[in-house]
Amino acid sequence: FQDTNTAQMRLLLNLLSDEAPNITIVGDRKQSIYAFRHAKMENLDIIQKAIENKFNKKYEPIKLINNYRSTSQVLTTVNYITENQMNLDENLISQKENGTEKDVKFSVIQNCNFADEYKISEAKYIAKEILEAQKSHNLEFKDFAILVNSHSQCDILEEELLKYGILCVK
Repeated sequence: FQDTNTAQMRLLLNLLSDEAPNITIVGDRKQSIYAFRHAKMENLDIIQKAIENKFNKKYEPIKLINNYRSTSQVLTTVNYITENQMNLDENLISQKENGTEKDVKFSVIQNCNFADEYKISEAKYIAKEILEAQKSHNLEFKDFAILVNSHSQCDILEEELLKYGILCVK
């Protein structure tokens, strides 16, 4: 449901029975990726409140926090970013066997908007941050991940990273 837009949500509300709720909503705020289609993760809360108001009853969400797909290293990073950038305190817990784990070391580079006139300078900044973190924490390139809002940001970023000798995979 996290990728539902307002029109889709209104349609679902109109399809609700008048006697009792006849809908189950499943969503993950941390996987909302269709904002370009006007999806809003807030619709999870909006529809829940609308249903509670319509039927004058509180429905407690069931939160599934066990993750069987990602390692705890990945989820530590996801939880940090979503808690600090999106104010989501629903931390996911890995149930995947990792073998030996390293400490997760990362930093969040904020306010990289990649406006046209700044794309190259921001890409250079990211490359320099990676090289500095690599030296100071004895890391390998595979220990880094760069999250972007749009795939279109990848080309200039990849080009700059390669100039600094940083191999990357999109």
